[in-house]
Amino acid sequence: MDIIKKIALRNEDNHAHKIPKIVAFGDSNTQGCFEVYETETEGVSVVYDMKNAYHAHLSRLLNELFPKAAVTVVNAGISGDSSEGGLRRLHRDVLSEKADLVIVSFGSNDCVVHGADYVDTYAENMRRIFLAIKESGSEAILLTPPRGCTSVSDHVEGENLQKIAADVAAVENGGVKALYVARAKAVAEECGAAVCDLHERWLQMASLGVDTDALLSNHINHPTRELTHMTARMLLDTMLG
Repeated sequence: MDIIKKIALRNEDNHAHKIPKIVAFGDSNTQGCFEVYETETEGVSVVYDMKNAYHAHLSRLLNELFPKAAVTVVNAGISGDSSEGGLRRLHRDVLSEKADLVIVSFGSNDCVVHGADYVDTYAENMRRIFLAIKESGSEAILLTPPRGCTSVSDHVEGENLQKIAADVAAVENGGVKALYVARAKAVAEECGAAVCDLHERWLQMASLGVDTDALLSNHINHPTRELTHMTARMLLDTMLG
């Protein structure tokens, strides 16, 4: 991808080339959300640990490989966001940054909140996002969402969280998440965006006997800090082409 070429050029000559910029655009997994819990006053609360978000690890990898490039990575994730919300804030949070690369990751909330009947709307939202990024002159990568839980863990406490876990398990087990992922991949390819298929990697692990539910820090839909390292490496592989 061109982003790697730009980073390499900046690394070779700081004076001749601008600082490369990457925007990570998505929902809670992009923002850096991990554990969740219920409180009497706030309902559902989230542990934010942005230094362990996948793009924070990617930033460290890139600056290890290209120590003089000073790659900038912008966190444009918002917990609970969807493709519709992303489309609304696209200009404010993404296009205004004039990034060289935008990593787009939506779908986990769309499929749980709206179900299979919403997939056409989701696909159109994603198409508009990718086309706007392309028209702005930036490259894009679709990062498909990780696999969510497939059952309600005993570790999930509180009625609200148990309901969320049950809904997430339903879309995973019923093939709804897979439907959304397939449409997102098709749209990304139509729009000339690269695809980093994290969801498929999680399915591969499950097929080999890995308990993927145990790899979720909130036991619902947020990968553990260790697994965000894997996401970063997959994104680096995608960028390297």
